[in-house]
Amino acid sequence: MRKIRRWAVPSVLLVVVFAVVLRRALLEGLLSAAAPEEGRWYRVEWITDGDTIRLAGGVKVRLLGIDTPEKGAPYSRRATDFLIQRIKNANVRLEFGPERTDRYGRTLAWVFDDSGDLINAEILRAGYGYLYLLGPPPKYGEELLQAQREARAARRGLWSRRRKKCAFYVVAGGVTHRPDCPRLKKMRSRRRVDDLYEALDSGAPPCRTCKP
Repeated sequence: MRKIRRWAVPSVLLVVVFAVVLRRALLEGLLSAAAPEEGRWYRVEWITDGDTIRLAGGVKVRLLGIDTPEKGAPYSRRATDFLIQRIKNANVRLEFGPERTDRYGRTLAWVFDDSGDLINAEILRAGYGYLYLLGPPPKYGEELLQAQREARAARRGLWSRRRKKCAFYVVAGGVTHRPDCPRLKKMRSRRRVDDLYEALDSGAPPCRTCKP
């Protein structure tokens, strides 16, 4: 009896510790989750930031076609809050592009709410992100472009700030730079664009270093 009692407490503690570690792993998405299916409805469990969400079950989804400010940058919190109000704990439907995942293992998708609204476009329409396109025009590229132009015309969110004009801009690495941006030194493929809005509407968001 003494031997059983001697090991009883350590065994219980081991089970408790394992349960805590397992729960944390699930919450942080460290355990592999089943790949979502196109067309099915999933509950949004968590909003990571303005362009990344987590579904019930742990799948992380990166919204296609947009780029929102990083945490701590202006309008980052508003972009996150916008998604919280729109889709947290709500059901969403996914559509996929040519690439299903990014290098971080996140699912790449167009996200629709139960009203049929394309959430990727709604972020742009609210002025909390920029059009971000790599490769050929995507399926919903025109809808995203119109949403960005609408936000810009209304000077919403990110479009309300004043910008110092340059003689021209450089598109490189998928983003728009000022011609004196230090990051350009490491980039060989460049494209000169005379108008900032033309560059941004091509799907090249502003560089986070030089901030055009």
